[in-house]
Amino acid sequence: LNDVPGKSWALPLVLASSGIPYVMLGANNSLGGKPDIPLADRPFWWASQDGSRVLSWLSYADEGYMEGWYTWGLGSVSGAESKLPGIITDWESSGYAYNALLVPYAGDDNDPYPTLSQVAADWNAKYSQPKIVIGQPEDFFDSLLDTYGDVFPTFSGDAAGHWEDVSTVTPVSTSRI
Repeated sequence: LNDVPGKSWALPLVLASSGIPYVMLGANNSLGGKPDIPLADRPFWWASQDGSRVLSWLSYADEGYMEGWYTWGLGSVSGAESKLPGIITDWESSGYAYNALLVPYAGDDNDPYPTLSQVAADWNAKYSQPKIVIGQPEDFFDSLLDTYGDVFPTFSGDAAGHWEDVSTVTPVSTSRI
């Protein structure tokens, strides 16, 4: 779920009842903020008022869904070399306990990024750790659940109102619909 920073508390119910067990939240945080979920508590179960829940990932950076490109520097090996070590240190010092991170790498109205595969191959040939693995968010969630079990914290509530003034597709209007 990219770009729009506001999310209705009803979303976990809608997703779970539709058979969707996971959500990646690549919010455009610079347009209104984001939920205050500590790095050490990601991923987390996002629970609706009725107890429905989805395993959720909140992007690390203000760029949200663009963070792989801008924040992590994954457009090139040299970009990743300059940015990745500091970000990994942030996650480690936060107490993050898992062996993988989910890094959104997308953009608005763009074709796929074919160079990402080459950057990953070149990085992995040069460095043994961390490995860059290209995959779908469900691959990440499935791997963590298989490795660690259901150990993730639960948060509830919404992140409503951030785009109320500029869009009619907001958490409040969505929940009314």
